[in-house]
Amino acid sequence: MARTVLVVTDNPCIVERVGTLLEGDEECDVSFAATGDEALDRIAAGGVHMVLYDAAVTLSDGIGGILRIKERFPMLPVIPVTDARRA
Repeated sequence: MARTVLVVTDNPCIVERVGTLLEGDEECDVSFAATGDEALDRIAAGGVHMVLYDAAVTLSDGIGGILRIKERFPMLPVIPVTDARRA
């Protein structure tokens, strides 16, 4: 059974890299969200096993979004990521 990873980013470079890295991985489904609010909606709908959250997401505060997810879903693994060239 595939595990779903939700990638929260508005950065096309991260989307492309994650897609390339996980392409063809039968044990991992990847879903994308562009904002923290969109991520919360997808997580609340169920089926998300891990979140990779772009700490520099511009449509909502990256760190604040991570904290909101952890407040509502404390057992869900949330891993902050970013593109260092973007900073």
